[in-house]
Amino acid sequence: MSLAPLFMAPFGPSREGPYGFSGISGLWNTENHGTDGPVTCEICGTTHPENRSESYLTFRFFGRQGVEQCCGALLDEAYRQFGDRITEAYLNNYAEDPCSDEFGSFRHILRNALERAEYQANMVAGEIKSMVSLAPK
Repeated sequence: MSLAPLFMAPFGPSREGPYGFSGISGLWNTENHGTDGPVTCEICGTTHPENRSESYLTFRFFGRQGVEQCCGALLDEAYRQFGDRITEAYLNNYAEDPCSDEFGSFRHILRNALERAEYQANMVAGEIKSMVSLAPK
């Protein structure tokens, strides 16, 4: 059984983001897989031909396989709209069973994120301290 596409045209590509991932989706979409095609985007119905020079990135969206090169902006928009709720739900699931294999890569990412956050907080604290010490008394 094949589902009808959600859109009649591509939703739009993801923007190039940090670490070589596409857009926001590359930061939170752990279901990314690559293929050199051919592949059909089940979100807009676009059929992509074989492409040996660059992989198509696919993702799952409500059970449909999407292709980031044509509909990756859908993930970016979903993250902008619901990212805080998704993150909160994910963190609650993590708190229930932090040792689960499901959270293996998350534990690594979390440690790195907390180290970066601590560094940034210390930098801001240092700047505030230097501004306070320079203020007239």
